[in-house]
Amino acid sequence: MRKLIFSAALAAFVSIPFGSAFAQTAADNAKPAFDAELANTVGADDYGMRRYVLVILKTRRTNAAGQGT
Repeated sequence: MRKLIFSAALAAFVSIPFGSAFAQTAADNAKPAFDAELANTVGADDYGMRRYVLVILKTRRTNAAGQGT
């Protein structure tokens, strides 16, 4: 129980000075201007997005006959 209380107190103590270091400002929330020329050069659509394909490769064990287990 002491370790739990000590860990919680230490985590609270360490995180207090850094709490405002990562706060967003109004300048951070400003919307950047859309650059149509840049979007065209990188192949983006009307929203400035590109298409990506996510491929997840999964390996599995095979037996001596070459068939999966």
